Amino acid sequence: MPWKKGIAVGRGYELLRRDLLDHLEYLQKEIGYTYTRFHAVFHDDMDVYREDAAGNPVYQWHHVDKILDASRELGFKHILELNPMPAALASSGQTMFHFKMNVTPPKCYKKWEALVRAFVQHTVERYGREEVLTWYFEVWNEPNLSGFWSGTREEYFELYDASARAVKSVDPRFRIGGPASSKCSWLIETIEHCVRTEVPIDFVSTHLYPQDEYVAYKNREGSPHDPGMFFVDTIQAAKAAIKSSPLPHLPLLFTEWNTMSCTPGRQVSWTNNPDVDTLYGAGMALHACLHLDGVLDIFTWWVASDIFEEGGIPAAPFSCTYGLLTVRGTPKATCNAFRLLNRMTGERLDLHLENAPNLANAVATTTEGQIRVLAWNHAALEIEEVPDWNDVVQIQLPDALADQKQLHVLSATIRKGQGSAYESWVDMGRPLNPTAWQERIIAAHSEPDFKVKKYAVRNGILEVPLQLAPHEVIYFEIASAQPPVRKLPVGEDLTHWDHLMGEHSN
Repeated sequence: MPWKKGIAVGRGYELLRRDLLDHLEYLQKEIGYTYTRFHAVFHDDMDVYREDAAGNPVYQWHHVDKILDASRELGFKHILELNPMPAALASSGQTMFHFKMNVTPPKCYKKWEALVRAFVQHTVERYGREEVLTWYFEVWNEPNLSGFWSGTREEYFELYDASARAVKSVDPRFRIGGPASSKCSWLIETIEHCVRTEVPIDFVSTHLYPQDEYVAYKNREGSPHDPGMFFVDTIQAAKAAIKSSPLPHLPLLFTEWNTMSCTPGRQVSWTNNPDVDTLYGAGMALHACLHLDGVLDIFTWWVASDIFEEGGIPAAPFSCTYGLLTVRGTPKATCNAFRLLNRMTGERLDLHLENAPNLANAVATTTEGQIRVLAWNHAALEIEEVPDWNDVVQIQLPDALADQKQLHVLSATIRKGQGSAYESWVDMGRPLNPTAWQERIIAAHSEPDFKVKKYAVRNGILEVPLQLAPHEVIYFEIASAQPPVRKLPVGEDLTHWDHLMGEHSN
């Protein structure tokens, strides 16, 4: 489950907000992630770096401590993204995003190296060496895009080298890596650079989104990928390339991804794409997670919450922004998919699917005398007519359950209006300020449809009907039917009191 190892937040300063911390607390309770990642630990609003009149560095860690403390209290370890450039150290004034983080090379690489060293040393003093040994230090963010890095690739390598020297000078066991690139770029080039210059690297990291296919191939013209398979194919190819590189065993961290997709001629952007809010996102997320389960080391969803201010914090209840939760804390369909996928623990069972439509899939596990099945009718958006998936799941039961006459089956379905509330909000007319009753409807429609039914067992086989419209998800949890409780046990005192309270009664 590499997808469970990482969840992102937009930038560090947002972790000073109570509502965002509440959203992370919900995700930790429902899913439970290991690492969190965010931009801008060195941004000027963090006030980490200034220079005195003589040009000497002055470091201050107050805000850094607050955000790391808050995320650690929620159980997170850290993938610490070393960026952006503090204004006092920047070579020019080029910035990115609503909060204007500086994306230029340092005017002095030695001062950058000293800043990174001081920062890493501070984390050791505050959190302990053994804890920091479990973290990742990632150099910059998407330096192959001019919007995120105004320098050249060689200048990025100079920044990486300085950062690696700084981190390793505090403890050679600390993990340093990069390039945190967009679209799987610069991975092999970074490895080859580190091998050639004998600069340490402990992992490689990169990012990808399904709609990147439309960046590489306008309207998918000339794309070698089957519809819906670009994302999985590209990540698998990146892993294969690393295995053929001079450092074939380097861990591969995808530190950004989500379900933003496209279709020919469709108008979407990086700040406005409904595929992260709609029912489609649930099936797309499960499709990616199943195919890449044994491929990646960490698979970090971008981002936890719509409290996310690259373009300013959204105002609408649904804003087509990257979060698993809306700005008001409502779980989206994708969040619910991860909640169900999180329950798929234990030993993986073999499944044979004969009647599943293209890209539809399922996974089954068994643990503690239970069987769990998760199925989804995912479909590429380019396919206009997607069939329903009507089937019967036949489960050969283990010995512990095979002799039962009937079994209780809990099901949870994600469909429009039941686990996917975006469509309900659209049906309301997309109100910016929902009424109290509309808010109740949105909250109710954001929860999956939970049911419990009893099914007969015949010759050790349980048959469960499967009916999924396009993009819908269903989860089954199968357990032994326990004998019913006819009468609750009553203590001696309660029996005596019951007698006394009724002794003058007819």
